[in-house]
Amino acid sequence: MAEQTHLSSPHPWISILSELSAILQGEGNFAQKQNALFALLREQPGCDLGWLGLLEGQPQHIQGQGGFTPKGSHGLLTSRMALVPGEFIDRVTTYQEVFLSADLGLDPRSKAWWVYAREWGIQGVAAFPLTWRGTCLGICLLGSCRWGLLLSTEEARSIKILGDLIGAALSQDKTEVESARQNQLTAPLLALTDRLRQPQQMDPVLQSVVDELFERLTPSRTTIYWLDADRREYWVRSTRQKPNGGGPVAATRIPLRDLYGLYQEFKEDRAVAITDIHADLRGLIGQPYLQKFKLLALLAHPIIYQGELLGHLSIEHDRPRAWQPEEHQLVRAMANLIGVTTTQVRLYEITRRQALEQTLINQITRDIRNTLDPDQVLHAAVERLGSSLDVDRCLVMNFAHGELDVLHEYRKPGVPAAPGKMCFPTHKLEQRTLTSSVPVAIDDTETDFRFLSWRDSLRASSTRALVICGTAYQGRPNGILVLQRCYKPHSWTQEEKSIVQAVADQVGIALGQARLYRQTQETAEIERRINQVGMVVRQAIPTGDVAKLILQELSEAMEAPAAALVLCTSTEQSMPLKFVYSLSNRLQLHPQTLLQVVDPFIQAVFDSPEPVESVLSPDTPADPQPALRERGVRALLGMRLQAGQQTLGLVLVMDTHPRRWGRAFSQILTRSVGEVALAFSQAQSFEKLQELSQQLRQLNEYKSNMVGIASHEMRTPLASIRAYIETMLTEPDLDAETIQEFMGGMELECIRLTNLLDDLTTLVALEARQTEWHYCDLTVQELLRRVIEKVRPLSTLHQVQIRVENALPVDTILYTDEQKVEQVLYNLLANACKHTRPGCQTILSTHTHGPDWIEFSVCDDGPGIPADKLSSLFQPFVRVQDVMNHSKGGAGLGLAICKGIIDQMGGKIEVHSQLGQGSCFRVTLPVQPVSSEFQ
Repeated sequence: MAEQTHLSSPHPWISILSELSAILQGEGNFAQKQNALFALLREQPGCDLGWLGLLEGQPQHIQGQGGFTPKGSHGLLTSRMALVPGEFIDRVTTYQEVFLSADLGLDPRSKAWWVYAREWGIQGVAAFPLTWRGTCLGICLLGSCRWGLLLSTEEARSIKILGDLIGAALSQDKTEVESARQNQLTAPLLALTDRLRQPQQMDPVLQSVVDELFERLTPSRTTIYWLDADRREYWVRSTRQKPNGGGPVAATRIPLRDLYGLYQEFKEDRAVAITDIHADLRGLIGQPYLQKFKLLALLAHPIIYQGELLGHLSIEHDRPRAWQPEEHQLVRAMANLIGVTTTQVRLYEITRRQALEQTLINQITRDIRNTLDPDQVLHAAVERLGSSLDVDRCLVMNFAHGELDVLHEYRKPGVPAAPGKMCFPTHKLEQRTLTSSVPVAIDDTETDFRFLSWRDSLRASSTRALVICGTAYQGRPNGILVLQRCYKPHSWTQEEKSIVQAVADQVGIALGQARLYRQTQETAEIERRINQVGMVVRQAIPTGDVAKLILQELSEAMEAPAAALVLCTSTEQSMPLKFVYSLSNRLQLHPQTLLQVVDPFIQAVFDSPEPVESVLSPDTPADPQPALRERGVRALLGMRLQAGQQTLGLVLVMDTHPRRWGRAFSQILTRSVGEVALAFSQAQSFEKLQELSQQLRQLNEYKSNMVGIASHEMRTPLASIRAYIETMLTEPDLDAETIQEFMGGMELECIRLTNLLDDLTTLVALEARQTEWHYCDLTVQELLRRVIEKVRPLSTLHQVQIRVENALPVDTILYTDEQKVEQVLYNLLANACKHTRPGCQTILSTHTHGPDWIEFSVCDDGPGIPADKLSSLFQPFVRVQDVMNHSKGGAGLGLAICKGIIDQMGGKIEVHSQLGQGSCFRVTLPVQPVSSEFQ
């Protein structure tokens, strides 16, 4: 900084600093603030020259942002200037120092300015850096034609502060601009997310993404390329481009070899950004494509879901373009969202197609049956067939568990009913006859020896002639149609046989549809119950809420009075019912009811991937789980709760009546447990994430406190040392006594810095458990004497009396690390002296705490500490004055060091305090080390 200028300033800079600060911290963008700033500088200090330039680019240069001259605006104010070593602009921006010159027109340190400065008549200039958080952002130059510039030290500091204010305003403006751009680019993401998650056709979804990105990023074109199933070519699924954009249109086929380099990158889930295709040497895009379509810049991201490459989203430009980070983020987010949506739409299309197929089947069934009730259809068909052919009896029978059940029967009045069940023939020829789609006629059962196993049943029902035709659905036998005549033989005609065969075909379809109808109803009910459980589960986040809602919905879906969730592993001996839900008062279970894991039923549940059921008998003491049996449980259905390879526990569904749960309820439990395991695992992960987030916030607060307090504690002595040195340099006539006083002050500040660094080093070593320990025998009396001598200057300074109350024998010996214990007691006494009112006293006392422990107490009658702050008092960089006032100083390391030392020595430190009554710190130490590492 040039100090040789001897011109005086008519207006002190300090007087307008507050006005300048108000302008820079006010509303508006930086351009508005710059105009107001220069207007004020022209008016009050009377500046004739003002210029502001910002550092830009690599290598760095100065880009002028405008200003004013005595002759109006000038091109030099907005020109771009290189940083020339040795010139004042380079020195100001590099060393962040204030530059003063009595006559810039004659100053050789500015070749870019000296001609115009002399032409404009500028006599004195001041240039200062624009800084923000230690970084130089640019430079500001002020000058006057009427007076030179000679700035005092305070005025030079004021100008330096002005540079900091301008730098802060520049940074704020840049942050606001970047934030506005970020919001502009990412605004469509949330809106599109809701639209993409709704089941709909895929092409409109993709086109909406393309349109939104085209509007936001304004490229030459936005295109979604889709891979064919055989992965031999791409095709343009959706696109939008400028008029005459020169890109591929929708449905254009592009051979994979033309984009093979991109394809290889996308297979590895890597995005591709090309600023200028001519300068890119990777060769990702083939020449045939580049020759056919206009393309110079590209930003593309693969569309992948569950490991499958579906295509890629491409933002293309017909001229070079540098892609911004927020553009990368937006394209990546949209590509990932398309991948998820594609799979959802696929599932939606599959579900919709299945529903359409089911609807079609139901329509065919209605056409065949003319009603939705399968029983009514079959009954009507049997009656129509029996009455039309004038037979005595017509039956529809189906196969069930090795027997033939009569589903529907038509008979004439007075004809006896057929048996409800008939045995299934054991002879293979008879079995093939029953399942044949060709009618088999028996004119007289007394002379025809087929179906001998039915002879007794046929005689009991007075049957003398019959015709049998098998029914089938989709090629699978599902029953038989039987026409019977009673009391006398009958010759069946071919016409009758043909009618029976035709009806049998329809009856087979009706039986199949009836079975499918019932299965569909059952499946729909199962899905409804499972979806209800899943929907409720996914709405709960805390683990307790998840468990409660799971059991409630599961109990209702399973039609069971109680359900329980057990968190355990198969290696435990016993386990309590962690969560229990009872649907009614019939079954009340305590959540801590113990189950025996060694029980065969529980082990079977853990070993089986399927549900396991058990029936408990009240008369058999050896039944499993007596705790459940005693409370009225008679039926159990259990399944293990597993997330991946980890077994979380098991789910139990209970009933007060013996029952077999059947396939439907087992399927409900199987599907629900999968939802439960996922939801429970997610809930636990969410809670862990919340815990980690809280720890991260605490670490951030810890870091902020550390940096703020440490920098403040280091800056204060450095500022004092600098002040001493500057005074000694600017006033060479100081007498020896003053110089000696200054040197003593600097020594004290250096000691203060050294103590701070020592404390930081000690704290780091304690936290890393790398502290060196030096144990020796030491009398308690000698320890107290040394501590009192060490803290005496501080107590004298604060006018605090220290009283020692040693209740131990004089020859009491403590085997400990002398230096560490002395440091702990000194820190506690120093805090007491600082926070005790002048004229009061602090008590240092010792007591025995059992045969192997000694207690040291430091009590004062200071202002006390709030109860809610005591828990954080021993954390690093937390100072007592932070919870009381800000007048005592200190880095907040003393109590943290005390706790670290005492904890690692196996002792204990605690504090008791009341507002207005003082505080008492108690340290309990073992007489001998408690760990072998200190021996």
